Amino acid sequence: MSEPYIDRLWTPGQIPQDVYHQPGPAEFCLHFANTVWNGVYDEQQPFVSLEGSLSALRTPDKPPTAVAILDLDDMVGNLGSALRQLQYSYEDHRDPEYFTHNYGHGIFFNDDDTAVKLPLIRLVKSHGMQPVEEIDSIRSMITSWRAAGVYVAFVTSAVAGAELSHIDFVAEHLNKQCDGMIITSGDYMLVDKGKAAAEIVAFTGASNGTPVVHIDDLPHNTRNVRTTLQALPQDLRFASFQHVFSTGQHQGMDDGAQHGRTPLETFALANEFLESQLGERLHIPLPYFLESLRAWEAAPESQTLAA
Repeated sequence: MSEPYIDRLWTPGQIPQDVYHQPGPAEFCLHFANTVWNGVYDEQQPFVSLEGSLSALRTPDKPPTAVAILDLDDMVGNLGSALRQLQYSYEDHRDPEYFTHNYGHGIFFNDDDTAVKLPLIRLVKSHGMQPVEEIDSIRSMITSWRAAGVYVAFVTSAVAGAELSHIDFVAEHLNKQCDGMIITSGDYMLVDKGKAAAEIVAFTGASNGTPVVHIDDLPHNTRNVRTTLQALPQDLRFASFQHVFSTGQHQGMDDGAQHGRTPLETFALANEFLESQLGERLHIPLPYFLESLRAWEAAPESQTLAA
């Protein structure tokens, strides 16, 4: 695998020139099997790539007890922090007075800055993007879900050239604790996250009434997945969970989702839902996080995030 790289020092304001490789469906699926599962898995449960998509899904040996559909960036991978650290010392409370460096302070990466933003995303993702702070607790929770028969898959977007790095991240931080991944952007893609989620439900053979959770930080994604899955004939028991950033949600709140202030709180809410649907304790309770979240939800000022 060739990694993206930038062959010269980047100066803020310049457009980085990078070189990168884009995998095809067969390479993507094989890379998932060989890294996330270390090439060791039951031959009766092979990994397959869905037609017309960049994907890898582990064939289940029986219908799942539930399905968990997860986003990657800013839910388990800390992409936002990594980009901010390219600009200034993010750990220094965003206050210029305390910056240890401000190499790119004042540069704002928005969706229109693709000439600068995309090469830097490729670089960050391919050279050790850090996980969110609560990754150990999130990993423990996902492990307990899979032990209870929950099918866990990531449905996430990726800039061109960063597709394999998504797999590498999951291999490092959720090794053998993820059943699949679908990329919803780039040259090989399903139309959107809703369609990708429906493909996963169909692939797993989920029966009528199967609980399904979707965790994401963007409201248009949670709404899209919810609308698509609630229209399926299986009468799924579905719930959406949105991570709402403590600094203010950059694209609004989905009123049809439950909200957590941190990735861990968001996962804990999904865990509560799965426990209520499956009728069993799936994970050690997280009273501090849940009690803190309940207090936040009850406070009137929490509603200002929706503005």
